[in-house]
Amino acid sequence: MTETILFRSVRGVARSVRATIDNAYAIGGKTASIDGLFDPYDLYDEEQAKQLIERANTLYPAELRALGSAMIALTSIGNLPRERWQGIADGMFAVPELGMAAMPSGLDRLDAWLVTQGDAPDPAALAERMGALLAERDVTPPKPLHLDQTARALVSQPAWLIDRLKCALLLVFSFYREQTADLIALRGVLARRLMVASAIETLPLLDRATIDGPAIYRLLHHRPLLIHQAFIRPLKRANNLARRPAVADLHVLRQGWAKYALGEISSVEPLMGGESKIRLFERKSEVEDILSSSESTSSSIERDNQSTDRFELSTHVASSVSQSVGVEGWLNVDAEMPTTKVSAHVGADYSFSSETQRASDARSVQEIVNRAVSKVTQQTVRQTSQRRLQSVVDSVRHALENKGEGAVNGVYRWVDKINRVDLISYPNRYMFELQIPEPAAWLRWLLDREAARSPAPQPPGPFPAVHIDDISTDPRAPTYYLSLAQMLGAEALPAPPETLFVSDQIKGPPESQQDASVGNVSKHDTPVPKGYIARRWRATAVGIPYDGRVAPSLNTAQVMHIAVGAGPAQRLVAADHLWMHDQIAGEVGTINEGLIPVALNQRNSAKYAVNLEIECEPGPTAMANWRMDVMAALRAAHDRRQLLYEDAKAQAEASGGNAAPPRPPARNRELMIAELKRLSIEMLSDDRVRGLGGMEYPGPNEAPVLDRTIARNNAARIQFTEQAFEWSNMSFVFYPSFWTHETRWERLIPMENDDPEFAAFLRAGSARIVIPARPGYEYQAQLFVDYGVIWGGGVAPGPDDPDYLSIATEIEDMQRGAEDGRLVRSWTVTLPTTLIALDETGHFPMLNPDLPLP
Repeated sequence: MTETILFRSVRGVARSVRATIDNAYAIGGKTASIDGLFDPYDLYDEEQAKQLIERANTLYPAELRALGSAMIALTSIGNLPRERWQGIADGMFAVPELGMAAMPSGLDRLDAWLVTQGDAPDPAALAERMGALLAERDVTPPKPLHLDQTARALVSQPAWLIDRLKCALLLVFSFYREQTADLIALRGVLARRLMVASAIETLPLLDRATIDGPAIYRLLHHRPLLIHQAFIRPLKRANNLARRPAVADLHVLRQGWAKYALGEISSVEPLMGGESKIRLFERKSEVEDILSSSESTSSSIERDNQSTDRFELSTHVASSVSQSVGVEGWLNVDAEMPTTKVSAHVGADYSFSSETQRASDARSVQEIVNRAVSKVTQQTVRQTSQRRLQSVVDSVRHALENKGEGAVNGVYRWVDKINRVDLISYPNRYMFELQIPEPAAWLRWLLDREAARSPAPQPPGPFPAVHIDDISTDPRAPTYYLSLAQMLGAEALPAPPETLFVSDQIKGPPESQQDASVGNVSKHDTPVPKGYIARRWRATAVGIPYDGRVAPSLNTAQVMHIAVGAGPAQRLVAADHLWMHDQIAGEVGTINEGLIPVALNQRNSAKYAVNLEIECEPGPTAMANWRMDVMAALRAAHDRRQLLYEDAKAQAEASGGNAAPPRPPARNRELMIAELKRLSIEMLSDDRVRGLGGMEYPGPNEAPVLDRTIARNNAARIQFTEQAFEWSNMSFVFYPSFWTHETRWERLIPMENDDPEFAAFLRAGSARIVIPARPGYEYQAQLFVDYGVIWGGGVAPGPDDPDYLSIATEIEDMQRGAEDGRLVRSWTVTLPTTLIALDETGHFPMLNPDLPLP
């Protein structure tokens, strides 16, 4: 009886009444025989089936007419353009008479009740349940309620026939619609109800004594649901298999490196006694920059305000003037050398203290100050030279020396990779065989694309013919420093020097002049930053009026004169007996570098303070130094580009133009297996593998967003493709490059890699691949290859399903392979590499131990 159940299980949906189909087809408006579409219905003869159709037409004329129209559409859909299939299928699902909202036979409720019983009900309870469904149709159940008789009575009802055909037609039409998650779920419901209907229809054919709960469970679960090819033949895709699939023992080769060994001779270096050889491979790059700048400035201004009223006094004053020029004059020395800077300033103050000569001495002093400010001779000579030599040497020294008396040989040998190969046999695998041209084509394209993003190294060209004095801060100038930086790829260039403000403060009067109400003089030196020129000044003066300890002069107002550098003095006057709080500004004049002398003359101020601010502009020296720094940065950027070019060129020459960068062999194999798997999926599914998406990328500055709908719809396809085939046992062999078009030979044959297996993959002109279906998924894998249907047209198995593949099992299968494999034999394979090693023995390998002579 078990054999009967298994034999009948292959009929599935195809089991129906031939007369029923004929009559339904005639009701649709045509007369034709569809012999062979369904197997004969074993319960009734042709006359009984005809009576059943007549009763159905009387009770359910609209439903039967809709079924007839659907059958006509199904048998003729293959003659229509493919783009119309989905519209026709969608229309069938929209017909009210074909809806599944309420099934008059109670098939939906019977299905729900079986689920509550774990699909293994007590036969008496099932018979009672079917009797209740008959009573709802005003049909008297047979007495007593035997399971086989009650089942025969239930399936003899026109409502049962209508619901069964409805589920079968909708299931077939579902394959012509867009495959969404909701449709796949509906297909699972349809398939389940057809399995329930088929199980009930099988009960009258079984021996009553053999029917129990486990037998009913087997009827519901241990039978595939097969659809006759006549219904889905238009959906069948092109067969891309190299051979017909079949069940056989699968032989898989698993290999891994066992050791590395010295192979054939690469080169020999003979040395006589006491002889030595030295080879020096050197690559040298030198860049020398010499930058120089010179400046010479000379100016002279003289004003003479001396007075000679009396000869004696004039002689005395002349002597004083001579002393003053020698003592009170200032000397500024500024010298620069590549590593040394010298800056010096000399100055002093001289005054008389004799009370008897107060008036004449004061007048003489006044004349001395005027001359010191008015006569200045300035000469500055600056010369800067900078020499920069950058040298990069990449050298390899290869030295051989024989210190003995006899001759020796330095033997260099190729390094061979020794792999161990295990032949493992897996029994009873349903295998699909493919032949794929140029299996590494896409990966080579990807590597070439990456190389295109980093194009072949190009020399940076000569340094622009720009003189250092032509470097400009004007954006409109062709030698604008930022434009030059962009052209040469220079970064972090120094900014041009900007205007600076130097601040200082003068307080008074001095302690020696605290009681002087007529006037006093303050002298001060304010330093200007090197390379800058003082142009203008402004000051804020605050003064307290004389407090009366010494009788004031007739003019009691506070008066202040300020002179900065060689510029004209500026005067401030405060109202009588009032505080001074005024601002004043002026020009610096020609004494505008180094230490700037500041002279202040005031009277009638008990206390005063002056805040001084000098505006300094970048001078020729500062601009020259800045231009030198910019030129050095531009030169460094150009040199860096030159070195990068030379390094990239040397690396390209060393790699021989190989598109594949060096990677560990394990990573190479991972890339190779992934690409072979992708190509195999394209061949098996007869569709380009473009990815399924599920993640949205709004923009470069926005975070990716998960599209839950797309992710849910793609889950079933991804899991089926990964689990239905035994990818861990995928076997392949690479054929030579001459099996592709001859225009590709020039590209493939020179391909090299340190990993021999990956090199064979890159050079392959074709690849033979064998992919087995996972045990238990054979029918589903074949349905996917023929029609693109996943999970047999139903839903993916759940964790409580025997066909469910756990994550742990899937990972173990990826890492270790299937557990039912049997080791047949093992051997070693020698693979050549591009590595070279020195044979430490120094002797010729006179005999190959792995290949003894006969």
